[in-house]
Amino acid sequence: MKKEVSGIICAMALVACPLEAMAGSATTEEGWGLFNKTQYEGSLALCKNLLREYPADMEKTPEILLLMSLNYDHIAYKSGKAEDELKAKAAAETVTIKYPESRQAAEAYFYLGEVYSGHVPVKIETDCAKALPMYIKAIQKADKQWVKDGSVKGIERCKMRPPNDTEQEPAGVKVSQPALPAPSDGSGRPRKVSVKAEVPPGGERE
Repeated sequence: MKKEVSGIICAMALVACPLEAMAGSATTEEGWGLFNKTQYEGSLALCKNLLREYPADMEKTPEILLLMSLNYDHIAYKSGKAEDELKAKAAAETVTIKYPESRQAAEAYFYLGEVYSGHVPVKIETDCAKALPMYIKAIQKADKQWVKDGSVKGIERCKMRPPNDTEQEPAGVKVSQPALPAPSDGSGRPRKVSVKAEVPPGGERE
């Protein structure tokens, strides 16, 4: 009730209401909307409020965490700070650990593959022994073609590492290319996307 009154007072006063006052009406759709407008800080703030409201919801929480991860990743692209990339990694890891059967798990696994292979705005490690299992899980769980294609490309990047790289052929990990359509040449992934689009919410990184 207090939040509702606060929101009404803000509206009547014709001033911008604090995000906290409107948290009850916030939705992940709004978060994606801000993300698609490259308003990553605003989207992230909304996600944090949503996470307090839905700390362990099997349907909503993994989507909130994935969006948080993407926001931190894009913020890292601008800031160049490892701490932002680490926060992106942590949010994605939470999805894979607590919600491995969620619709967002495939994208979280794919992002972790990108992190471990060093294919992110701020490299925090480069270890294909960790990246390959993430890409493989992403392929197994994905229902979006861009996730499968991106994971195949990630596996190929790892296979192209120098022969003397001890991380090239980790024990117990099959690194042959899965039987999936190869990504077309020049199929870039735009950083700005629609939440409904069947393209990844991130930019192609060379």
